[in-house]
Amino acid sequence: LSMDPNIQLDLGYNSISDDGVRKLVEGLSDQNCRLKTIRLQGCGVTWLACEYLSPALRQSLKLQELDLSMNEIGDDGLRHLANGLRSPKCQLETLK
Repeated sequence: LSMDPNIQLDLGYNSISDDGVRKLVEGLSDQNCRLKTIRLQGCGVTWLACEYLSPALRQSLKLQELDLSMNEIGDDGLRHLANGLRSPKCQLETLK
């Protein structure tokens, strides 16, 4: 196993769907999760994925980059993400 502190998960251009993001968020809540970068560009996710991600952003002390580019998250998705970003625990530095 690599001890690289910048652990990345790139699922870009896969059909992960909103339900896949929900399952991913379950893994993010594990205290042993070391993911710092998640790339979900072009995965066909919607505002619902952002609803799932919002609590993870509020609680994550490790996640630094999240790429949701080329998805149709809309205004509702942005509102959910903004709610997560407002948390003082959120360490996200880059949101695409």
